[in-house]
Amino acid sequence: MKLWKTFFIVPAFISLALCSCNSRETEKENTTETIHTKLNMVTSCVEYSTLGAGNEDGYYYIDYSNSDGSTGYIRYIDYNTASDIPLTTQIASENDDDTSESYLESTIGGGTLGVLPSKLLYLRCGSPVFYEKYGENALPAIYIMNLDGSDRKLLLQGKSNEEYSTTVASDDSNIYFLYKQTTPIGETDVEAKEYIGRLNINTGHLETLISIPYGSRILGVYENQVILDCIRALPSQNYTVQEELLRFNVDTLSLESIDLWDTSDTIMYCYVCDSSLLKIDLTNRQFLITPLGSDSSTQVIDGKDIFLEKESSVWFPSYYDGYFFCQGSVGSQIWAINLRDGEKTSIDMTYYNSDKDSAQPFEICSENKTSFLLKGNAQITDMGFTTYQYVLINKSDYLSNNQSYRCISPIN
Repeated sequence: MKLWKTFFIVPAFISLALCSCNSRETEKENTTETIHTKLNMVTSCVEYSTLGAGNEDGYYYIDYSNSDGSTGYIRYIDYNTASDIPLTTQIASENDDDTSESYLESTIGGGTLGVLPSKLLYLRCGSPVFYEKYGENALPAIYIMNLDGSDRKLLLQGKSNEEYSTTVASDDSNIYFLYKQTTPIGETDVEAKEYIGRLNINTGHLETLISIPYGSRILGVYENQVILDCIRALPSQNYTVQEELLRFNVDTLSLESIDLWDTSDTIMYCYVCDSSLLKIDLTNRQFLITPLGSDSSTQVIDGKDIFLEKESSVWFPSYYDGYFFCQGSVGSQIWAINLRDGEKTSIDMTYYNSDKDSAQPFEICSENKTSFLLKGNAQITDMGFTTYQYVLINKSDYLSNNQSYRCISPIN
């Protein structure tokens, strides 16, 4: 009888152990299914803007002031010393020669900088129309380097029929960007396509994830989704221009539409603000805020005190710490709209612009935990490029209209 009990207990124990293991495996599988990629923007969300990119310690930007636009120089603003310096580790090097890490031998088609956790990214857009004249320097390309500019490496070089867009997102190992391809068809026609690419920053391996509507741009990111804005003319509808918002999931590779409207009926500017989609409806002069991760109702903030009737543009847009900033239709002030409670604050932080002979608002171009970096136009060079004056101001001072800022000193 004791022997029978022993054999009965052992199989029961094994059965319980197997159930426990199966339960843990099932739990592990369920956990794995819920893990998804976390995306961040590493460049400005404003396509082809003159904005650079910053982190907690400083700000990087491209200076074209000593060139004809085909070359440039990377400069770095150090928040601690309030100085604007060429990005180079070679103290004896001249900023305007190709021995300096700050020198960019080609910026054809435009370019942008992006800050990764421990690396700096440079993307050159490229321009097919200049390929015959400039050769490889007209090709789109992506470089990666250390934060001090050293050890610059070419990650990816595009083809002569390609152009890269300036808005770039990233995860821990990859960057996500848009690129266009044009292919001649016969003597007069051209086939134009656009794609989302995923580039591994360690290996340089490029994956083409999906074809998207031509004329798209990255608005921003939410969790594992790239939010896109696409403007296109429809030949089948008498070339009516439509604007569409799309979301692309980088894990499932699925693309879905969020919203669609006819631009002749509604003038709308859209921005991703943390976990919300902000649509500025200039036709009805209102701000529409919709959560991206839920079916919650849309919050409406009246904008008639900011925008005049028939306004068609939003100037100096930016989003930081729950506030959306932009210039209004009247005057030189910047408006700070608190997207959490709808409160609006007028900020009169200006500088004298000699070219326009008037007061102009400083533009917010970057931040760290405590401060905003602002910029204003300093002068126009002989080649038509703008140089900028930068100032650093405490966030609380800026929001309370206290013009207690530090001027950034350029050092060459």
